[in-house]
Amino acid sequence: MKKITLFLITILINLFAYGQTTTVFIHSLNVSSIPATKESGKSWDNRFENYRPDVYVDMLEKYHNKKIQSYLYTDFNSGKITFKESMIILANDYDTITMTFLDQDSISDDDTIGAFTINHEHLENGTKYYDKDGTFEKRIIIVDSDGFKFEIMYHLKKDIGTTIANYSTKTNPKTDATENNEMDDKKAKALINGNWKSSCGRTFTLVAIGDTMETSVIKQFVGDKEITFKPEELQGVLYFLNKDKTKKFSFKDTQIINYETTDGFKCTWTKE
Repeated sequence: MKKITLFLITILINLFAYGQTTTVFIHSLNVSSIPATKESGKSWDNRFENYRPDVYVDMLEKYHNKKIQSYLYTDFNSGKITFKESMIILANDYDTITMTFLDQDSISDDDTIGAFTINHEHLENGTKYYDKDGTFEKRIIIVDSDGFKFEIMYHLKKDIGTTIANYSTKTNPKTDATENNEMDDKKAKALINGNWKSSCGRTFTLVAIGDTMETSVIKQFVGDKEITFKPEELQGVLYFLNKDKTKKFSFKDTQIINYETTDGFKCTWTKE
């Protein structure tokens, strides 16, 4: 099948200091419409598929050549699209993300429906809104062009804070000191922020918000769902619990988290 011409929305104004990295967490795309047909006027699919495309979206970060991909949505013309992973890191002012909508075909190459390129300025100028407790800033970009109309739901993370420390608060009786020393910013980001995989089969993203482990909240993003975990010390160990305290987790080390629920469900989370 013939590929249609990509169209790009490119913004080239820089708002960040050169060399600063910015982490983008994509929550979802809320799609109102996509082109009903190919440029040739032909349908995306056959009548047995209601002529509608089987849509997925690739997001490609240019500098690191990092790609994340959405789930597949069959017979799609509108609705919410979520991603298997959600985190993209922009390397500098000139880095970009290209978002490509594709139609999956089983007997030929996948067709490109359309593509958009966005950069720092586009992301920074997204309309702001907040979660229910008013502390977590999210953003929306609205795209309305060439048969596409959709919202990009996301948030930005420029810095995690000064320290993420003491993920276990047990003390050593010989030294009367915490077993785990404070970690610097780079180690802290490696510890928490990013994509994780559960032994129970899911992948998701964690984001820490706060200066230290004892005062941070950790946001978990699973598809279009968001769960907030707050710290609480239980029998000398620092746990993070959800609002009704039915779910909790603790850090075994810098790459492993032990997760459990009050009904006996247990999983191990590992950093991807």
